[in-house]
Amino acid sequence: MFKFKKKTDPNNPSKGKKKKKGLFFWLLVALGSILFGAVGAQMINENFYRTDISTFSLPTDNGQWIEGTVFKPETATSANPAPAVVFCPGFQRTKESHYDIALEIARRGMVCYIIDPYNQGDSSATTNTSASSAEGGAYGVIPLVNYLYDTDNINYIQKDNIHIVGHSAGGNSTMTAGVYFSNLAGGVFSECKIKSIYISGYIRNIIDVEYEIDDATGEYVVDENGYYQFSEIGWESSKVASLAINVGFGYCKDDEGAWQNINFTGDITRPDSIESIALATSGGVHKELRKTGIEDGKIYGQPIDGTMKVGYQENSLHGVQPFDVRATSHILYFLDYVTMANSTINPNDQIWMYKQVFQLIMVIGLFLLIAPTACLIAKIPVFNGVIARPRRVKEIQKGEMNVVLDSPELDNLEDEELIKLSKPDRPKRARNWIAWAITFLIGASVACFSFVPLADLSKVLFPEAAAHKLTWWFPERMNNAVMLWAAVNGIVGIVLYFITFFFIGRKDGEKIKDIGIGIGWKNFFKTLVVGTLTWVVFYVVIGMVDFLFHVDARFTFVAIRVTNERYIVYSLMYFPIFFIYYFSLSLRINTSSITTNKSKHDWLNYLIAVIMNTLGLVAIFAIQYLSIADHGLMYWTTNWLFTNMLWILVPLMAILPLIQKKIYKHTNNIWLAAIATCLIFVSIAMANSVAHGYFNF
Repeated sequence: MFKFKKKTDPNNPSKGKKKKKGLFFWLLVALGSILFGAVGAQMINENFYRTDISTFSLPTDNGQWIEGTVFKPETATSANPAPAVVFCPGFQRTKESHYDIALEIARRGMVCYIIDPYNQGDSSATTNTSASSAEGGAYGVIPLVNYLYDTDNINYIQKDNIHIVGHSAGGNSTMTAGVYFSNLAGGVFSECKIKSIYISGYIRNIIDVEYEIDDATGEYVVDENGYYQFSEIGWESSKVASLAINVGFGYCKDDEGAWQNINFTGDITRPDSIESIALATSGGVHKELRKTGIEDGKIYGQPIDGTMKVGYQENSLHGVQPFDVRATSHILYFLDYVTMANSTINPNDQIWMYKQVFQLIMVIGLFLLIAPTACLIAKIPVFNGVIARPRRVKEIQKGEMNVVLDSPELDNLEDEELIKLSKPDRPKRARNWIAWAITFLIGASVACFSFVPLADLSKVLFPEAAAHKLTWWFPERMNNAVMLWAAVNGIVGIVLYFITFFFIGRKDGEKIKDIGIGIGWKNFFKTLVVGTLTWVVFYVVIGMVDFLFHVDARFTFVAIRVTNERYIVYSLMYFPIFFIYYFSLSLRINTSSITTNKSKHDWLNYLIAVIMNTLGLVAIFAIQYLSIADHGLMYWTTNWLFTNMLWILVPLMAILPLIQKKIYKHTNNIWLAAIATCLIFVSIAMANSVAHGYFNF
């Protein structure tokens, strides 16, 4: 029969044990971490309260609008107007993604306007299928520059000292806007509304060339150094030929998108680096560079007449470029030089990374918030039944199974302790571990090799979103690929789980009714309400932080930002299909004897669960970036944007099982663990992605 452990009084099981921290304690720790991180992040974001931060909304054409944030230093006044910088984030990024560079720009006496590009963040969708084109407003950059230049409402900026900076696809929009305003001014620098552009990454497809081909072999001709030779180059017809303004750019040598460049490399100093040479000679200046190529960091020309051109070779990766101190210093030096702000702060003197530390504390606090919130709500009497208190406790001793049903001693135990005691010991039979290892490797392999094919399939199943067209259904083209991957791998996980259950688990005496799936419709409805309330509390906290402190919780690629009615609609739309994966994971990590047992080393259960949920994605990541390390090009090229999402997916997939196991540990309810995490994690994904939806109007 059931036996209590030594030094435990049956009438008071907690006696003789070290008292564990309760749910209220962890709730307070979570809220305290969020508050502490928010205050610290705000302090640095506002340069110790010397920068005023406010948001704005600008109506544009066709009922569209852009949302943005202004970083205004206290030195910028009507009596002392400051240079203005418009910053455009890239694909899958929002204005908050680049607050780090915005705060550094404001520290140096310049006003920074940073926007949510069309189709992203809080800005509207656009009817133009190419939002980064001039016709599409260059992601919203063109209408913002026009407003800043033409309006009399903003008197604290220098109208003749406006500049644009962009990263990745935002860099492409920056280049597009530069060409647009240069042409608008007829190539006259003094008449141009902007004085410079800086492109961070993404300088592909800006010039048409013809390779020199060997007639005998049919191969491209290269010289002894491996540089490509060209029979014809259309310098004057390049997309940037009319840039009669100052131009700066920073490019990563081993860039994810370098395969799209003409010589298949991101090395800007090669004589056949046509893209960088085209930028350096744009506006018809410095034509001698077309024969020699450019030097890393060398300044050509002067900012006073718009002939300054400079390119920086950065030994980084495209995705981490915004978090690279050296890359950031290049932007800051360029802006200080072309704006003539004459800042006394060295470009390498940066404080944004300290804000990242505080934001990491916020991220940890928010993830810590989920489990205690769900469990405490479940303990409210009206939700009685959501916590599935075990009626059966098994204990295996000397090969014999003793079972206690409705034992009076069980009523004296706390839910968490009873739930733990109801779990089996860590399996000792080799067959259990072999079966688990086989299914684990199969699942990881499917996760790895299905991601890119399913990304391709998403373009077929959701053609409107893939073609950048507005749609009512599943408008987030990048998350469409992740959704298909989640559904397929969720189904595979469920199938593998039950194969193992029927061939191994049943021989060990396990029964379907012991898994925890059947909780009854009434309790399932209550569970759904508890999961939804957890979601609501989570986003109420985020909304309050955003309203009070003008910061969101993000650490490098992991970002938890405010949501709105549009993203709530999208979250509910995507929830059912994504739920397959979240339920599958909760089932596998919370009912398998491998990952849920009453072992003394509970941390090992969590570690195994994390590895189970991330190994397939980590393998994709490894293949992609080891390929870059080996020969400078990615393994998956045309789908590099999808694999680039792994910077976000891998950390989230590592955190997910930890939260699910913690909820299950206190509730014994696999449905609650799946529902609460699915709602929250899907909402995080929706608010940080591109959405071509009619709901955005």
